[in-house]
Amino acid sequence: MRTDWKILAVLLKAWLHGSSASYYQEFDQSDINSNNEIFRDGNHKVFNKFSSKLFEVLGRKDNALRVRIKQDFLGSCEGGKPVDNDVARMFFATYTDPDSGEKACSFKRNADACFSRVLTVGCDPKNDLAKVEIFAQSESFYQGSTALNPKVGSRCFPSDEIIIAKATSEQLNIPCDFETATPCMSNKDCTGGTYCPRPFMPYYDDIARFCIPFVGEPGEACNWIDQNIYNIGDALNQVDECTSGSYCRIDSFKCKTRNRNPVVIPATCVTHGKKCSSNSECQRSTEYCHYWRCTPYIKDGECCGSSWGMGDLMQYQLRSVECQGTSKCVALYSAEDLNRVDYLPRPPHICRPACTKDADCVSEVEVCGPPDFIYGLRYCKCNSTVCQQDWLALEKFQQKYLY
Repeated sequence: MRTDWKILAVLLKAWLHGSSASYYQEFDQSDINSNNEIFRDGNHKVFNKFSSKLFEVLGRKDNALRVRIKQDFLGSCEGGKPVDNDVARMFFATYTDPDSGEKACSFKRNADACFSRVLTVGCDPKNDLAKVEIFAQSESFYQGSTALNPKVGSRCFPSDEIIIAKATSEQLNIPCDFETATPCMSNKDCTGGTYCPRPFMPYYDDIARFCIPFVGEPGEACNWIDQNIYNIGDALNQVDECTSGSYCRIDSFKCKTRNRNPVVIPATCVTHGKKCSSNSECQRSTEYCHYWRCTPYIKDGECCGSSWGMGDLMQYQLRSVECQGTSKCVALYSAEDLNRVDYLPRPPHICRPACTKDADCVSEVEVCGPPDFIYGLRYCKCNSTVCQQDWLALEKFQQKYLY
């Protein structure tokens, strides 16, 4: 079943922000005109290198950047006045408060194309980046335009839903060190240890971008989108952010954890095995040669997932790891799926051996399916009742966010 790719662009964000304190800074067009110093550094200059659609960098203060965000998603502004009636019903941004270190929220209702606001955005000490995610919601957006609900504070929390309908968003990764920042259009513009993040939505390609570092150290958490989300459509922009010498690998059992993030599977940066050119150079009973490194197979009963690369990001894409032998990465259904209403979260995927009869599968919810086209073996799948419930949940999901 294939659906609109824009819902995938939303879901392929490798994180959901948790709720935390709110921090507001509101300036309208009159503030810009009457308080010019708000938008200038000591030399009264805007840093053109760090300015583009949606934002301008105004300077650095201690361990924070002063950033002006602009409602540039819809409508037109000329001479400081809107020339049409296109407004964002909600225009808001999430970022890090430099004083508390917590996620903060900046919110404006009915923002026209001339609206802008200054934020003081904390620099992440780990990668020296100031990160801002800007959102807009409008009835003029078509139904398939969606954004991931950040759920920050009391106002940047439009609903309890995972996804915001008729909305769009863009994430900004702004280097706090002006002198060493490298503008980029693709990974070819970046040196080792850094990559060029793609715009979240392709039609915002004119947003300034800069080479940013891979940050995940071995043993640290990394982002991996649930394999089932890929089945809705094409993967767009999922990057392995682990540092050189390591890769992002799904944790063996945490995908089965109840109340986990409904989009992201828990994963960790793992150190690469030894270099190889063929399976014979690895411990063949437990490893195989994967991307020129000896890599342990995923064992039966352990969590699994898949990913693939696109475009010039391919060398940095998440890399799926195979199940051992003829086992296959398939869904593990449970009694909860008999009454499934929501499409997300999806049932966990684990490596499972082939089956020969229904008794090899989960009673009352699974059957032993037909032979597959790879090994000609049979594997457990949802029974007709569970499959129907899952189909209805998918239809509901599509109608709500896509049609």
